[in-house]
Amino acid sequence: MSKVIKFTFLALLGFSSLKAELQFEETRDIWDAPIGAREMITEFKFKNTGDKPVEIVSTNTKCDCTVAALEKKVFEPGESGSLTATFTFGDREGNHKKTILVYTNYTGSNPIELDMMANIQPLLSVTPRILFWKSGSTAEPKTVKLFAEQSDVLELVQFPKSADNFTISQIEQDGSEITLKITPTSTDAPVREDIKFSINRKAEDGGSEVVVTKDLFLMIR
Repeated sequence: MSKVIKFTFLALLGFSSLKAELQFEETRDIWDAPIGAREMITEFKFKNTGDKPVEIVSTNTKCDCTVAALEKKVFEPGESGSLTATFTFGDREGNHKKTILVYTNYTGSNPIELDMMANIQPLLSVTPRILFWKSGSTAEPKTVKLFAEQSDVLELVQFPKSADNFTISQIEQDGSEITLKITPTSTDAPVREDIKFSINRKAEDGGSEVVVTKDLFLMIR
């Protein structure tokens, strides 16, 4: 009996000494995206540094804007590979963090975390974002400025020339800035309207793609 117990104990020691591990060169990528960038693509490189095959069972990005792709899922001891992650910006601006969770046949409920951090520069700025008129006051015009770092972007800006209770006209364009005049047709009653400024450009498939939408809120109260 003692020989059987001893043999089993030694066998378990031998089994536990085998390691299965994916070592990533980097688990975080930080990028200051240039103006006009549509996506961030990161290649996370790794290596199986253990002495057992490792299978990447699944990846989870928690957001439709981020996808992770692998050329294969099983990696032999000493074999290298990479995971390519793509974060599509859409109309996002500012600092964003997207995390990819990597589950292998050995991670259990503790996945490997890979982070993509992007500082997305705005294509278009609208200042101010809210205009107020006092109910019963004179229907005086007020101005709004549209600003873009790239002056050619302004040529793509689309906006209505009028709203239900307001007229909108362009006063001037000076380089990368457009000045608009907003005038209420009347201030007799409380009103709230939302004006949208959108930038459309050609998508990769040749169709039209709405890159960014900015809101201007107009209020009479």
